[in-house]
Amino acid sequence: MAEFYKKYAEKYKDFLDFIRFLYEYSPFQLVFSQAMVILSSFLGGVGVVSLVPMLSYSGWLAQNKSGSDLNWLSSLWQQLPMHDGQIPIAFVLSVYCLIICSVSMTNYLAELTKIKFMKNFERYCRESLIQNLVNARWEYLLKSKLKDSEYVLNVGLMKISALTTYTLSLFNNIIKNSVYLIVGLMLSTELTVISLITVISIAIFFKKSNSVGMGKQELNLSRSRQINLSNFLEGIKIAKIHELTHEYLKQERDISFKVMDNNIKFLSNQMKIKFGYTAIGAIAFTLIFLISISLLQISIPTLVVLLFVYNQIIRRISTMQQSLSYALNISPLFRNYLILKNDFLSNKESSNAIPFHTRVPLPKDILIKVKQISFSYGEKTILKNVSFDIHRNKITAIKGPSGVGKSTCVDLILGLLKPDDGSILFNQSVVPMDVEHATSKKKWVSYVPQNIFLFNDSIRNNITWLNNDVNEEKLWKVLALVDAENLVRSMPNGLNTMIGDRGVHLSGGERQKLAIARAILSSPTLLILDEATSALDPQSEAVIMQSLAALKQTITVILIAHRESTIDYADEIIDFGEFNLKEEYSLNFNVPEDSTVAMN
Repeated sequence: MAEFYKKYAEKYKDFLDFIRFLYEYSPFQLVFSQAMVILSSFLGGVGVVSLVPMLSYSGWLAQNKSGSDLNWLSSLWQQLPMHDGQIPIAFVLSVYCLIICSVSMTNYLAELTKIKFMKNFERYCRESLIQNLVNARWEYLLKSKLKDSEYVLNVGLMKISALTTYTLSLFNNIIKNSVYLIVGLMLSTELTVISLITVISIAIFFKKSNSVGMGKQELNLSRSRQINLSNFLEGIKIAKIHELTHEYLKQERDISFKVMDNNIKFLSNQMKIKFGYTAIGAIAFTLIFLISISLLQISIPTLVVLLFVYNQIIRRISTMQQSLSYALNISPLFRNYLILKNDFLSNKESSNAIPFHTRVPLPKDILIKVKQISFSYGEKTILKNVSFDIHRNKITAIKGPSGVGKSTCVDLILGLLKPDDGSILFNQSVVPMDVEHATSKKKWVSYVPQNIFLFNDSIRNNITWLNNDVNEEKLWKVLALVDAENLVRSMPNGLNTMIGDRGVHLSGGERQKLAIARAILSSPTLLILDEATSALDPQSEAVIMQSLAALKQTITVILIAHRESTIDYADEIIDFGEFNLKEEYSLNFNVPEDSTVAMN
């Protein structure tokens, strides 16, 4: 018995966890929506039960009225005014219309309640996952598989929406079948018990289904397909140049065949269940009814109503089993969603003050003091006991080969990463009071990465994203500073020109110009450019760097760069080129005339 329980607990675990999650989201809404289904089913059942005596007492069915199968209901009908022992057919039809209208109204309210509950639940699933994602620590996001997150957000949430539909459908059919079963027992206890045993036997016969296994396989295949497509689209240019598109097509073909085979097996299983219930149920009930007429002496009108009731029951049980199979097929993806959501939550960025970011009195010319910082990715040490100053109103270049910790150092300054040891000190006379809180960095820092991020929106909305309280005059002034004024004026709709997904209608250099303009428009105290001019031509780069030099009275700039032409514009240089993890580096800015400070 314990082994049996363990087997089925494992099989239904994901689905039962989903039901628990669904209930915990909003117990009241879920219970209320099911209560509406109960009311609708009850009214429908009353209509069916009333059908036989109504027709009998209206004279439309030849039946012994005193020996009706529903004596209590017959007694009720006998209390109504009759004409020649019959109830007027107009009254019968009026009652019938009233019942049908009541059932229709409650069905409408039940469906409306269910739809509202479903859509609110879907919104909650999406918003809570995205909320946890954006609140996750940067260090965790760097190590996590963001393509898996993208799959869950795009495909997974659609599947969870379908899972919600199948689950509520299962609940609804269980409730409706319970009501119809009560109706059947009221009409004929013996026949209903026999029919119920038959239905359960058919259900047991068709219970074997590997829906969970197929669901896990489909999850893995769909995720592989999504990641494969994403990788191909990112590298499609290289693939076409080297004539490697056939490799992607081969991978896609292999995955497609596996997905198709898995889907055919699953759908074939569902069709077998549907066919089996219909065919075997029809044969079984035909035999039962033949026996009932002969042995149980049930009247023909009652048998007709029972036939309708049993048809509803077996049809809904077939639907229930299919809904359960579909739900079990999808439920592994919900487990994936839950794991991802909890991972984001357990790696949430702390809302408390960041202890290694501290406002202290510093010399007037120093904005930031990095003091004996050490940092490692796992067992790989990136920075060890590094110290240097960032001077106010200067352009400071950080240079060195790839992989020595330039961008990591900037991420530490930004508070995206937390050092293993050391501290980062800010000049309290310059930096805002709440710098210790990561959420306040937007008030005084602007960051422009090498891989530019632009919306599928207008130029205006893209460059005012960090500060939408900017007048037209200032927009054009900043565009001129980054050598983008002529570019924007030449476009069909000027500032209102749509630039496509990720700025696809612009060149790499044009995207970088707009990103730098966006950063300057936020009026930062500190501007960090991480290879942000790498795609610019020398002339445009010269214009931008000269503009930044002119803004030094209000802005301190940190450049991460490889190109010497970019580094030449720096007032001070931090060189990571001679990095040695065994040594401690302390950089002060008594800068020699060549403006270069090496880490040696």
